[in-house]
Amino acid sequence: MDDNVKTFRITAKLRNNRLIKLREALGLSCPQAAAKIGIQYTELNRLEGLKVSPINHRRGREYGTWTKTAKKVAAWYKAAPEWIWPDEVHYVRLTETNIEIDLPQVWLDAPRTPEQLMASAEEVAKMEEAIASDALTDRERIVLQMRSGLEGEPKKLDDIGRILGVSRERIRQIDLTAQAKLRARLAKMGVEGQDGDR
Repeated sequence: MDDNVKTFRITAKLRNNRLIKLREALGLSCPQAAAKIGIQYTELNRLEGLKVSPINHRRGREYGTWTKTAKKVAAWYKAAPEWIWPDEVHYVRLTETNIEIDLPQVWLDAPRTPEQLMASAEEVAKMEEAIASDALTDRERIVLQMRSGLEGEPKKLDDIGRILGVSRERIRQIDLTAQAKLRARLAKMGVEGQDGDR
């Protein structure tokens, strides 16, 4: 895996916000609403948490129709089942899902405030200027541009090595040398945090 990329697992809990908002608008807890509707608390909780489908999935005459519980809930809230359970959520049966994503280190260190965004834009401009300067050899410049993604997708050491016809280890050495030169150049240009104090 690329050295500049970290993998994170994000857990998303799925729920029916329309159904929950209907209940909350009346100032009721889930057990209170279930009691008023005349169903078990677990039934309402499962519908709110998308743990069960409001559609009948058993073969037979009722296949594809609203379940009795879903009809009862919709009638009590005086809302159409189609509005409470739009097409996107009919068949959702998950309570949570895990997604693994790879985030480049640049995104993880992304600024959060408008002032930081402006400072970051200035730093990027100075970095591009430093890379274009005569402080770097052509090969060092190419490696930095490919590794950082300044000209397209960031590339791995192996990929850059194949493109330039040298080994992965040689690209790593060139990259380290280029980064050291770049930090020194940026420090001369007055860009904070480039001299190793970050």
